[in-house]
Amino acid sequence: MDDSNIKELDMIKKRNHYIILVGVILILIASGLCLLRDWNRRVKEPVMLPICMEVGVERISPDVKEENIQIELFYITDNKYENLVRGISFPERPDLNCYANENTDYSVFPYNTSSWKEYGRYRLHQIMVELEQVPLEEEIILTQAELIWNNNKHTIVDIGKVILYYNDYGQTSLETNYSSSSTDGTSVVGMEVLNDITIESIESPLLPYVDGKCTITINRTTYQVSELNNLDLEFKKDDYIEITINTQGIMNQEYNPYYLTDIQPRLIFKDKDGKQFYTRLYNMRESLEYKLTTENQIHQYLEERESRNE
Repeated sequence: MDDSNIKELDMIKKRNHYIILVGVILILIASGLCLLRDWNRRVKEPVMLPICMEVGVERISPDVKEENIQIELFYITDNKYENLVRGISFPERPDLNCYANENTDYSVFPYNTSSWKEYGRYRLHQIMVELEQVPLEEEIILTQAELIWNNNKHTIVDIGKVILYYNDYGQTSLETNYSSSSTDGTSVVGMEVLNDITIESIESPLLPYVDGKCTITINRTTYQVSELNNLDLEFKKDDYIEITINTQGIMNQEYNPYYLTDIQPRLIFKDKDGKQFYTRLYNMRESLEYKLTTENQIHQYLEERESRNE
């Protein structure tokens, strides 16, 4: 083999060596970037997802003053986090008897088929909470919970705002005969007026949380949340009331601090004798369930929360 061929082979070897070296360096850089990305996306401790909701407690028997109720709480962890919630209490109401579990074979919750949903490096957990002997004669507001983990660790977390109320069906002046809801964020309820009434207001302690993002239309007149306190709308017997609730503003907002919003305001009215009654409005509900279904979506949500110090 002459010298020119030998030099050419040396050049090829050096070029191949250089290509391999560059490839190895690029692989190491890519691996480093992936590790850095994973490091930046880690969740050191469980992140509670606040909820904003009202829950009605039903009276099964006239003689019963306490009833049971179930609510759901949610939190996010890293996919390697091993602990699960095994108990719960509420510091604001330590007298409430509460049970919580994520275990799929926990007999109180036979319909709970999964402990969590996994999205890349994140897990979205659902806690089923059973509250027993909830007093019916008062409104209960819960904003914090003490979680008890299966490693016996206790943590106090903010849960948003949950209002438990007694569902009173005592009014006889309005009869609902039509109700529908749509995936576009609108719902409609139709009511027949059985006696002369005056609608005074639509109220809920949670309505200020959706001010500017929700409207209520009563017989073609649309009201902002801030306008619902003084309605003074008169209706005669046999009139028909159609109420449209539009929550598209909640649905379409770029960032919603609440994983679940479920507001059930009271439509307050008085009869011709001036006696006051109310009926509940429903379907003012939105959830981030279908907006937090990928690793990137959850990461962006957590980053936004951190930037807002929430």
